[in-house]
Amino acid sequence: MSVFFTAGDVRQYAYCKRIIYFRYVLRARVKPTVKMERGREEHLKLELRRSGGGRYFSLYLLSERLGLAGVVDYLSYEDGEVVPFEVKFGRWERTYSGHYLQLVAHALLLEDHFGVEVKRGVVEYPDGGVSRMMKITEKAKLRVMEILSRIRKMVSEEEVPPPTRNAAKCEGCEMRLICRRC
Repeated sequence: MSVFFTAGDVRQYAYCKRIIYFRYVLRARVKPTVKMERGREEHLKLELRRSGGGRYFSLYLLSERLGLAGVVDYLSYEDGEVVPFEVKFGRWERTYSGHYLQLVAHALLLEDHFGVEVKRGVVEYPDGGVSRMMKITEKAKLRVMEILSRIRKMVSEEEVPPPTRNAAKCEGCEMRLICRRC
C-alpha cells in the first residue's frame, strides 16, 4: 500500500470529513490555530521526558499493511502488556469519539508492529487532571479500518463530503475560510 493516512486523520475524519478533503484532495495548507500551536508545544514537552522504566515517549509507527502511520504520545509496557496513551489538551467533560478512535488507531499500529493484542489504552486530559482508561474493542478496531477505507475512497474519487452538522465546530477550525468558499 503506497498511500498512508495517519491516526490523526482518523480523529479529524470523526470531527469533520471536510478537513481530510481539503488536506489531501485540495492540498490546502493553512496557518495553525492557537489550539493547534498549544498542542504542538505541549507535545514537544512530552518528547523531552525520558523514556525508560517501561514508558516510551513519541513512538513513530508505520504499517504498510494497514496504510496507517502515527505517533503514539507514549506507551507503557509492563508484564507483556502494551498500553498506549493519547494526551489531549483542553478541558473535556467526556472523551471525544475522535480522541478514542485515534487511540484505537495507535493500538492497531502497536499490534501490527509488536505482534501483541492491545486491550486497553488511556486518553489523558492534563488540563482537567483527567485520565481515562478505555477498552480497545474489536468493534472499535473495525470502525477505524472502515474510516480509513472511507478516507481512501473520498481522496481517490475526490468526493466533497457534506459539511459537519455541528456548526460550532467551524469556529476554531483551521479550514473554516476555505470551507466557506465551497
